[in-house]
Amino acid sequence: MNWIVSTSMRRVFLSASLPLLLVAACQSGSETDGGASDGSSVIEAGEDLDVSTVGTTTELAWSATTLAGMAAVVEDVVVFYELDENSDLVLTGAAVDSGELLWQLGQGEDGIDGTELRRWLAPKPTKVEVVDVDGVPAVLARALDGDVSDASPECGEVTAQHAIVAVEAATGEILWTGHPAPPQPENTCDPYFEHDLVTTADIAVVNGSGNGSRGAYGSVALDLDSGEVLWQRDGIEMTRSTSNAIIGVRNVTDEADCGFDHEYLYAGIDPGSGEALWELDPCENPSILGLLAEQVLFEVGEGDTAALRALDAVTGEVLASSTGGTLPEICPTDGHSLIVCSVAAGGEEALLLYDAAVSAFTVLDFQTEPDAGFTYLLWRGQMACYSIDANVTTLYDLENGGKTAQFPGWWSGGSDSYRMSTPPEYMAVADSPLEVYTVSD
Repeated sequence: MNWIVSTSMRRVFLSASLPLLLVAACQSGSETDGGASDGSSVIEAGEDLDVSTVGTTTELAWSATTLAGMAAVVEDVVVFYELDENSDLVLTGAAVDSGELLWQLGQGEDGIDGTELRRWLAPKPTKVEVVDVDGVPAVLARALDGDVSDASPECGEVTAQHAIVAVEAATGEILWTGHPAPPQPENTCDPYFEHDLVTTADIAVVNGSGNGSRGAYGSVALDLDSGEVLWQRDGIEMTRSTSNAIIGVRNVTDEADCGFDHEYLYAGIDPGSGEALWELDPCENPSILGLLAEQVLFEVGEGDTAALRALDAVTGEVLASSTGGTLPEICPTDGHSLIVCSVAAGGEEALLLYDAAVSAFTVLDFQTEPDAGFTYLLWRGQMACYSIDANVTTLYDLENGGKTAQFPGWWSGGSDSYRMSTPPEYMAVADSPLEVYTVSD
């Protein structure tokens, strides 16, 4: 589940999820243009979960304490971050059915697991990044590495460098350690990568800078199978990704004069080369709302000229558009084919659905219960409303608004037979509950 927010901060580099949206009455009224909508689908959405079965995942199998948002299910293993007695990050793998500890990588006297990795660094965005490494399910982590053999003597004493580490989810084995930029005079002697990490099917891109200046270093792409550096782009930050394209953004205030305080140019980037596939006109004041499958949803313009556009992430082709009403502020997506935005329509607050499978916008005409709480899209055809007071999630059918299931806690991944619950990072503290529920007898 992905959260993208567009508020007064939408013209800066977005990197963190923000609080969920309370959806009130949902009424029709926004004018839409469905674009191409022949009913066919080229999206591999995967199998839908069995809603009736998931609704019975109410038996608490096991629990642990994690950092907010830092847990993911990888096949039969729950991988999560926790803190040790010294408040240092520990990466842990536990069996999803029992919570049995399978492996743990933490900071010891000799570093992490006897390597030269000194300690884990907090992931950004705040989540466990699941990837495929040469056919092996794995997670990516950031670390401070004491291996500085590639450092230039001209840099003086260098004691550590930034590293990206691939860890096998099933065993905790370190598959590779990649260095985005060993300290060298030509890339500054203290490059660091404090910005977002994004991935495609084949590469990971880490964003950062050198000498404390944004854009001085830019983005570096690493091969997911080996950790080798593939390419580097200066002055651009890669903010989102699909399997086959990356969305990058750069400041063009000095190049464009559009009448805004800041002008940002969004571009589709080829993962293989780092070169631009397409670019958006910065004077249309574009802002990204979310990604789903191989499409990207943008808002452009302001006031009467405001519109939503769905673009092919690889070609930049406009697939559908929607005009009228106030532009949305929060757009949750299932990551496969559906994205829902809250819009103003006829004086009411409505839900505007975009379905990538048919490239069409639709205003949903249903209303959740008054005390439904925070709302987010869960999976294909289902809207999930979480009540923070009751710690309960209720599912609603997107077509008719009917209640289909209810279960304790959040939806944070799982299958028909088990479900993980842990609050996202923007709603919890450092010591957050990680709970795994199974089907009740």
